[in-house]
Amino acid sequence: MTSRSVLYAFFSAVFFAAMGFNTVSAQTTPTPVPTPTPIPEIGHVFTSDRSDETLSNVVRTTYVVTASDIARRGFTSVADAIADLPGVNVFRYGATGSLASVGIRGSTSAQVLILFDGLPAAGQATGTLDLNSIPTAGVDRIEVVEGGGSTLYGAGSVGGIINVITHPLEGAPLARLSTGTFGDSEFRFQTRNVTIDRGVATNDYSYPGGVRTGADSQLSAARFIFAGQGGAWSTKFSGAFIAHHLGDPGTVPLGFTTPSREDSAISNLYANVTHHTRYAETTLELGASSQRFLFYCDNPADPNCFTPSQALTTDVRLGASLRNTLRFDRGKLIYGIDLARGVARLDDGASGTPLSTPPDITTNAYAQAALYAEGTWLYGSSNRAYLGLRAERDGGAGGIIAPSLGVLQRLSPALTLRANYATAFRAPSAEDLYFPGGFGNPQLQPERMRVADFRLNDVSLLGGAALTWFSSFTTNKIVPGANFVPENIGHASIQGLTFELRTPDVHRMYAHLNVTDLYRAVDTATNLRVSAAGPIFSVNALLGFRGTPQSVFESWGLIADTRGAQYYAFSPGPAPGYTRLDAFVRFRLAANRLLSLRLYNLANHRISDVPGYPEAGTALLIELATR
Repeated sequence: MTSRSVLYAFFSAVFFAAMGFNTVSAQTTPTPVPTPTPIPEIGHVFTSDRSDETLSNVVRTTYVVTASDIARRGFTSVADAIADLPGVNVFRYGATGSLASVGIRGSTSAQVLILFDGLPAAGQATGTLDLNSIPTAGVDRIEVVEGGGSTLYGAGSVGGIINVITHPLEGAPLARLSTGTFGDSEFRFQTRNVTIDRGVATNDYSYPGGVRTGADSQLSAARFIFAGQGGAWSTKFSGAFIAHHLGDPGTVPLGFTTPSREDSAISNLYANVTHHTRYAETTLELGASSQRFLFYCDNPADPNCFTPSQALTTDVRLGASLRNTLRFDRGKLIYGIDLARGVARLDDGASGTPLSTPPDITTNAYAQAALYAEGTWLYGSSNRAYLGLRAERDGGAGGIIAPSLGVLQRLSPALTLRANYATAFRAPSAEDLYFPGGFGNPQLQPERMRVADFRLNDVSLLGGAALTWFSSFTTNKIVPGANFVPENIGHASIQGLTFELRTPDVHRMYAHLNVTDLYRAVDTATNLRVSAAGPIFSVNALLGFRGTPQSVFESWGLIADTRGAQYYAFSPGPAPGYTRLDAFVRFRLAANRLLSLRLYNLANHRISDVPGYPEAGTALLIELATR
């Protein structure tokens, strides 16, 4: 028996032993008790269990990026904010404002579900939702759940879930002004209920072999958020409008600059009404979101323009969710219904055809209807297990019965084992099925996936350490085929390890380290590595300092990010690996004045996450903020 087989057998024995113990404990009839005291904001999450839970008690691997993290590190977009998390792979198509795709644990971006305040965002059906276009202005926190989440959230969450959560600002208004290299500047102003944000970058920079031009970025955003509570009722209303104008000069080296441009407009409205009783919470969520994505050329007569007509892609989505959470002294039960309807319009702009050829346009409706339930039981003094089931139908794209189960076992006061197993699925998107010009494949079948992970966490080792093993096995995985037409491959197998280590504060200094080893990501039929799964090996390390409220140095940090080579279909070779070194220091000029200096890519390493799309060299950003 191999060492890997022994490891699998050991974890399986622990898992099923824990589940068996829970079966005995669960025979006692649970007695309802009053809803516990509200959990403090710090240390609690919502996305993992679709209900409030302390971070230490969730079974699924969950990470949180807080508003404080965003301010300290200067994260301007959601893609920036989550890039350092273990198992997350962000690959950018250039400098500030450029398109960025996000995968989790070897998944593609299409396998990651993006939520705004708990409901799916438009743009995912058309493949045009870009997390680098979503500013962090007005964001209270970002919760990332890794691994399949189809029981609670349905199709598209096979790799993980990213939930962008807003909340009214506490305290005085916030203002931030920054300027830096490559024409990068931003103004952000946030009151309790309203936030506005404006960022621009010229992005003219050199790279080995030439100068990158035509990649300028202009982003404008506005958010509002209102929340209140009266008696047994609590309400929340939020909305956002984001407009992004971006140059898309194509790959390098080309010997020329394409005159291509992109305009995207995202808008969403969200409403949440919750009724609290002694034993339960009933929540109704309503959401409407849309994304408009326009691709065109400044000069259609330019011989380098491959889109003679404007290509307009739109996605309009309406969603509703009704759920109930029952709490008992030995657990809780959550059940509900999700409904969604949407329309996706796809236009190829007559790509690659003469100017006289009209564009090919398709309009496609999609739908989702699902019922789900998940029970969590406590056993022993502080252990817990959950079992869930979801029945979902995604219109004509197919459906699934998706079970999941997991356990949190306290092996000692300091050592905790978490284990999860689930089936997950992803229905082909409108882009996959019907993109005009022959780039869609209406014969695609839904992806089916089995996912599992085991996580050992020791809070007594320095400031905390964790080792996680994760695995996914996908049937009918959707990948780019010949001429970029998507196709199903028989089976894809992904396995990896993440290691995390934190130190306690020593003289207000601290360190974080996470390592991801994606040692397997292959098409089992060909034994070739799956495209865009991520680097085999990646390391992120942070050495930081947090001062007192009276310190001149509010904080400083040094961040090293090492990425191995990444493989992409249709590329002549893999994107080379790199090590990136960033740094920041924040000075407290007054009680409500902070001056920040931020340096990016200190070693001036020629970074290219995607072949042909180099990033800029060393950059400096100067920022003045009120907090």
